[in-house]
Amino acid sequence: MDNAWIVATPDGYVLADGHEVFSLGNDGRQRWHQSYGDGDVVRVDAAGSTVIVSWKNPRREEWPGSLIVKAFDTTSGTALWSDDQPSFVSVHATAVYTSVCHGGQNNRIGDCHLSARDPRTGHTRWTIATYASSIVLGPANPLDMGSIAAPPVPPYLVIESFPTGYASKTFTTVDPSSGRNLGTSIKAMAATQTSHFLIEWDDDRNRPETGCTSTLVVWGPHGGNATWRKTFTNAVLADGKCRNIDYEVADDALALADNSGATTLLDLATGTTDWTAGEPGPPMLITNDVLVISNADGGVTTYDRKTGSPQWRTMGPAHRDALVADLSTRVLDKWLVVYDRGAGAYCSSACPTVSVLNLDSGSLYRAPQGRLITTADGIVITETKSVRRPNGTADYHAYAIH
Repeated sequence: MDNAWIVATPDGYVLADGHEVFSLGNDGRQRWHQSYGDGDVVRVDAAGSTVIVSWKNPRREEWPGSLIVKAFDTTSGTALWSDDQPSFVSVHATAVYTSVCHGGQNNRIGDCHLSARDPRTGHTRWTIATYASSIVLGPANPLDMGSIAAPPVPPYLVIESFPTGYASKTFTTVDPSSGRNLGTSIKAMAATQTSHFLIEWDDDRNRPETGCTSTLVVWGPHGGNATWRKTFTNAVLADGKCRNIDYEVADDALALADNSGATTLLDLATGTTDWTAGEPGPPMLITNDVLVISNADGGVTTYDRKTGSPQWRTMGPAHRDALVADLSTRVLDKWLVVYDRGAGAYCSSACPTVSVLNLDSGSLYRAPQGRLITTADGIVITETKSVRRPNGTADYHAYAIH
């Protein structure tokens, strides 16, 4: 399953593997199966009780090409609607967004037309003209839940487009109910959406000739001037390159590692510093209650989000006497899932890289076997592979966290 893709639905899961799509109940039993042999590897998304399956349309050669998009009922597998014209598709819990693009990147509104559609019927709710290669982005998950369910429709939509090519990448805010332009449009290499702010990151982060500086600009979604901006200096690595900036975002807070490696918590509304962590380490996660950083002992340290006081720390995630180099975290209710992003594709039962810690106490709850594939509400899914098995087949393990 080198191309596996999994999404959560209200009553189960949908799994895509190459050209195969399977619908599973909450008990893991297969409900239906569809196979697609005439296109590229398929992707699946879920909008409530509708699964959206898409793959490259082999009959459309004009740039930027198009997708074949099909909608099915997640429980019965009944086909609901299809479309072979969209170049791009994205999904929220109650809306599907398709972008139909013809021609090149001509710096022209109208190179693409983006539509919001009803997931069950495919009927168009509204359509707007956009720049080339337009797609609706998903908002940043404030709790890094790692959810495999579609996100809810946010208070405002962010459309990413490329008017004349990659260097012209533009982010525009629109009203999700009508498609009306809300007045904020920024040209930037990267942007992060929260409920109340759009965060712009400049393209100087990896340019030593500029002094490894990074400028951060925070905008409101409804037009006007920038709310605030700050310039940070990143460390220069031994090879002369700039260290990547480490940050985590919540709806009203930004955790950022400065030049010394210490993490500072900033108020997104004002840009002011709330507090700085007492030990060095990049931020990994912000929840409503805590900020989690990666510490020098290969573990994690948590701080009270309001006061900055340390709560607990671990010496190592998967084993108390083992260090894991490339850590990341997700949160499931009161459980903190710590995993190694660098775990290799072939990870057997002998190489556990996932730990589940109690977020209140830091005590180890469970270290499942294998590498992390994804998390859903109350579920941790891991994978084990072996080079000795035919075609790289894998076992998948679902752990319920109580």
